[in-house]
Amino acid sequence: MIVYVMRHARIPFGEGLPKVEERHITPQGRRWAEAIVAAAKRELGFDPDAVVSSPLLRAMETAQVVAKALGKESKLSDDDCLLPEGEPKAVYAMLRRLNRVGSVLLVSTQPLIDNLIADLIGGPSKVGLYLGSIACFQCKSLPGPGKGELVWLLPPSELFDGKRWPP
Repeated sequence: MIVYVMRHARIPFGEGLPKVEERHITPQGRRWAEAIVAAAKRELGFDPDAVVSSPLLRAMETAQVVAKALGKESKLSDDDCLLPEGEPKAVYAMLRRLNRVGSVLLVSTQPLIDNLIADLIGGPSKVGLYLGSIACFQCKSLPGPGKGELVWLLPPSELFDGKRWPP
């Protein structure tokens, strides 16, 4: 199974804002998510069979942008195992229920993403995802501890703002 992991798009930061759980992704974050998905699809063949998101507002909005960009709106669902405090073993259990799916995109946030990446590759990891980044893991059989190999990591396209790639 191929497991894609994406960190939610940018949300506003600063004083006088709602609690972080209630913040929507920014218009710029939405544009960057669309751009990174288009680049990943064009350059890396990114085309997950299913999209599963944390139920958090910022993650769900990001997942909706991705699903729409890929024409996968009907393949979008959410699962509590992808909440920030979730455990990799709960994510693996959810993925086992999707065993007929060849590839899945998981949209979530920290600290779950860092914990899941470290667990997938089987040890401590310094791989972290910026807001809006996507990582691709090829898993030996079903995903589990140490069964994933990092295939590619695409930083958010806002890091390329004003530069050639992605166009």
